[in-house]
Amino acid sequence: MSDIKYTSPLLKYTQYKNAIISISPDGFTFSVHSPDVKHILLFNHYKFNNLKLEDELLRKVGLIIQNEPLLKEKYMKVDVAFISQKSTLVPQEFFSKENLKKYFEFSQNLDEYDEIHFTHIPEIDAYSVFTLPNILSNEIFSIQPDVTFHNQSASLIQSGIKKKNKTSLSAVIGFNSDFFDLVIFQQNKLALYNSFQYANSTDLIYFFLYACQQLKIDHKDIVLTAFGEAINEKNLLKELKKYVKEIEKPSITLPFEIKPLHKEDFVKFYLHSFLCV
Repeated sequence: MSDIKYTSPLLKYTQYKNAIISISPDGFTFSVHSPDVKHILLFNHYKFNNLKLEDELLRKVGLIIQNEPLLKEKYMKVDVAFISQKSTLVPQEFFSKENLKKYFEFSQNLDEYDEIHFTHIPEIDAYSVFTLPNILSNEIFSIQPDVTFHNQSASLIQSGIKKKNKTSLSAVIGFNSDFFDLVIFQQNKLALYNSFQYANSTDLIYFFLYACQQLKIDHKDIVLTAFGEAINEKNLLKELKKYVKEIEKPSITLPFEIKPLHKEDFVKFYLHSFLCV
């Protein structure tokens, strides 16, 4: 049973529909929208309890796919976001599809059953190269043969670049239960993207301050934006406020209304929000 379940009565009458799926150790989210309707047609979220083992995550995802008939319908466009730490950035001038494995293994371990994908990020003239288990991709392809896969790195970077203040220091953090992504910008240019394991706010502060030290920037000048399902856990924002200039509320403008969610919830399901825009 999903933790959030909403279906619009217009769903069965709408012909042209797009679907978005996001998967992480914290949960599985599935939504349907259409360019012809001004609100979300379907939004289902299944919360996981920070699954540590990939096998357990794949088992749960497989069960959801088997038991959710709407996942098997025909959609104009299907986007799947797999939230994980296994990604790296490659500048466009050095990028070649033939060298994907070399790029990835330069900074990450490539498991035997990992499948390599990539996303172009035009705002920084770079590619996000990332992996997902091929068991997962086969599961998705079995129900949706035409799919675009994503990693959260591209969305977080693009969200930071869209911030209005282009002269001050800014940062974006994406919180998951046991790791967080940190993106830092100087004068609207990417200065750092990295992912860190953490267990509590002490770990978070340590890695955040260490990154600032390595960049030789003053953390007290940073305007911070935060996303992710784990955003309210472990007093994370309360602790971070002591070390930054300001914590700014994310601004996400959607082309339609997500009826089962309050605006504050958009920051938890940020990948859905970004992929909808």
